[in-house]
Amino acid sequence: GILGIQASDCADLEVADSEIYECSLGGLMLERVSGVNIHGCSFRDLGGDRITLLDCEDVTMDGAALDGNAQIP
Repeated sequence: GILGIQASDCADLEVADSEIYECSLGGLMLERVSGVNIHGCSFRDLGGDRITLLDCEDVTMDGAALDGNAQIP
C-alpha cells in the first residue's frame, strides 16, 4: 500500500500492536490529531518515514512524548 495509517482532524487515536510494512510513502501520517497513543507497533520496509506528524498535540509512542511536528525515520 501507500500509507499504513493516515488520519486528520480527529482526536483520541490509539495505534496498538500493529505491524506496518511495505508502504511506499510511510507508516503513519497524522495531521491535526490530538491525543495519540502509539504502542507495541513494528514498522519495516517503508518507502518513507515511519511516522509523520503535522500540527498534532499530545502524542506518545511507547510511553515517550513526541513533537507534534516531527518526521521519524
